[in-house]
Amino acid sequence: MENKLKNLNRTMDEHMSSTPVFTNKDEQNILLAIRDKSTRKTTKRKNTFVPRLLTAALFAGVIFTSYHLMDNYLKPETATEIEKPEVRYAQELTQASSMLTFEASTRELTIKGTVNNTTDYNSEPFQAKVNILNEDVADALGTKSLTLDVPPNHFLKPDEPYSFEKVVTVELGIVDENTFKDAIEVEIYTKTKTLTSFVIDDITFNTNEVKEPDTEDKLVVEENETEETPSTNQDKKTEQEDIEEVNQTAKESIEDLEKQYGKKRTPFNNIDVTNKNDLFYVNNITLGVTLEEALQTLGPYDNYNDQDYHSPVYASWNFKNAAEESELYLEISEPGKKGKVSYIGFKTLDRAYVENWVNQLGKPFLEKTSSKFYYEEKSQQMLIIQDWKTHYDISLQTETNLELYKKEN
Repeated sequence: MENKLKNLNRTMDEHMSSTPVFTNKDEQNILLAIRDKSTRKTTKRKNTFVPRLLTAALFAGVIFTSYHLMDNYLKPETATEIEKPEVRYAQELTQASSMLTFEASTRELTIKGTVNNTTDYNSEPFQAKVNILNEDVADALGTKSLTLDVPPNHFLKPDEPYSFEKVVTVELGIVDENTFKDAIEVEIYTKTKTLTSFVIDDITFNTNEVKEPDTEDKLVVEENETEETPSTNQDKKTEQEDIEEVNQTAKESIEDLEKQYGKKRTPFNNIDVTNKNDLFYVNNITLGVTLEEALQTLGPYDNYNDQDYHSPVYASWNFKNAAEESELYLEISEPGKKGKVSYIGFKTLDRAYVENWVNQLGKPFLEKTSSKFYYEEKSQQMLIIQDWKTHYDISLQTETNLELYKKEN
């Protein structure tokens, strides 16, 4: 085995070396390459921090320059500096009116007037007071200064007025027109200055004092108040009796009515409405009949009034099924049984009963959402039926102007 390997090695060497493989030129090229590699210097890695810093600075500079250019472009060419406007106030106010009024009977002194802002600017918040320049008046008032009412932080706009009024009692022995001459000064002021001040010279002195009656006059008055002759008392008694008699006549007693017209038949259970000969009848009563005729038909009324000057004369009969007033209401043209019926009205809850006689009346003259209007041209009677869902409201009256009912709801 060993001999075979040696032979093999020898055979391969002979074969591999039969042709030149590694020449001198190849050796020189390899050595030259090794020499160049050993002599080449190793370069350091480039530092990238500074270029990045310069790039960031350049980018910031571009932004700053752009902002500056845009800001200048948007500003007016003439605006070089923003200046705050100067705040200006009215330096003074102007007296518009003022006057003093003294009532001798009550000893009341009224101080009133108006000041105005005639400038183009608002005033500062101000206060107001009255200075008492006359020592006697100041002693009577117990002060040399009176405060006028001004709302907190109140100021006047251009052309805006401020009005004041002060009423005080002045207890002086002798008072006349000269007492308050150059005595009252009005001052309008701020924390730092006076806006206006003036002395009131328009003075009104009222001497309408109540004159106390003399002793003799007092006695006469007292005698007149306490003394009354028997004839005067008798006259008053007669007048009172007359009033009572009128009232008794206006509303007769139930007993008297029942003697004349029979027993009361109220409260009615139902009320019928019919149409006969161009006339509407409510329980057989129509417009134009007298109260006497109504009493004969309906019997004694339950209520009657002709004494209230603010209400019409009326008579009423109780109605069991009516809403609210629960009555058949007749308005009378004048007091007494000769007065004629000018209006009839009642309210009822009985829907079925009403619908029964409504169907018998036929087609209405006019019909709206909740109302039916029946009209007789010959008698000019208007029957109105209003359906309020909870109850019916029925009325009968004379009507000459039909245009009022033809208007839209």
